[in-house]
Amino acid sequence: MGIKDSLIAAASKTASVAGQKIAFGLNRADEAGGDLRDYLLTRSDRPIFRKIGERMAKVGGVRLEDDDQSESELAHESAANAAPPPTAAEDSAAAAKKSLGDSDIAAQIYGRKSCPWTGRAITLLNEGKVDCDFIDMDDSENGHLEGKLVADTKQNTVPYVYLRGEFVGGFNELNEVVRLGDLAYRILSAEDKKASSAVRSHVEIASRKPDTTEDSTPAEAPN
Repeated sequence: MGIKDSLIAAASKTASVAGQKIAFGLNRADEAGGDLRDYLLTRSDRPIFRKIGERMAKVGGVRLEDDDQSESELAHESAANAAPPPTAAEDSAAAAKKSLGDSDIAAQIYGRKSCPWTGRAITLLNEGKVDCDFIDMDDSENGHLEGKLVADTKQNTVPYVYLRGEFVGGFNELNEVVRLGDLAYRILSAEDKKASSAVRSHVEIASRKPDTTEDSTPAEAPN
């Protein structure tokens, strides 16, 4: 028994009027051909019609739009799975991009105007003549940042101090940077730090060279 005869037999067993109509339609399939198939496919209100239309299309070798879409989706998924995983450098760049520290800004302080330690941190930077970008956590527009700050820094109290995008800590850590005389260097841009390190290395190498200057004082003649 062929596929067509099987469909007719299955539809004939259906007691509903819909089954009888399908059997009748299938008997005339050779005449109606694509018209019947297209009609059945448009009957989205009757799933059984749609299903038989799809089977007729499959038997006739007709490709449906849904099939094309599925193949396209599968191809896209396959290409995505075949893509190489991100490199460590890409992961690092993505993480840096998401950080609240901005390397383009000399100093940032996330704190509260009501917090005395925040005020002292700002004073330290002002005394060092460092421009500070202050983000007030009491401002409703910045309140959502606190959760990310805690997660990124593992610190639970304000202020959060960043120098050139690098998290330093709170007031005590910033005060230590100032005490050691490192503030001026820590707020340099990456390019300036590189240039400064090159100059420092050159000076250190020059200072380690032995003094080869000969004593110009003439020796005394022996008696």
